[in-house]
Amino acid sequence: MFRVSLRTMNNEDKTSEGSKKAPPNHEHTHSREHSHKHKHEHAHDDHSHLDDTALRVRSLETVLVEKGYIDPPALNRLIDTYEHKVGPKNGAAVVARAWADEEFKRWLLDDATAAIASMDFSGRQGEHMVVVENTAETHNIVVC
Repeated sequence: MFRVSLRTMNNEDKTSEGSKKAPPNHEHTHSREHSHKHKHEHAHDDHSHLDDTALRVRSLETVLVEKGYIDPPALNRLIDTYEHKVGPKNGAAVVARAWADEEFKRWLLDDATAAIASMDFSGRQGEHMVVVENTAETHNIVVC
């Protein structure tokens, strides 16, 4: 099992070169498939390809799963939804299609909800869509 603990670093946790050092007498498992307990002064920063934010997210997820607060498959579905099914890229796809397809553009301006639904974009706040076109006299902006 992958486990990461979070703790605040202070000046005593740094070597003279400024790199992080491991606490004395800590247990850990290396990805090099050996587990041991020993005193040492080397850092473990090179063991993960994840940045600090990703490590914090992974740590939080691990704790929440271990405590039974979240169900991993449900979390994966939620993450997949926000990574692939909602967001600004969907609007960009609708606009790009309207630029390339005049018939779709007319449909979008006439009945945005139906035109957008035809692209399999639906869900909360997508039930009553309105699309307006910029003109020489009027420039519209989107405020979220």
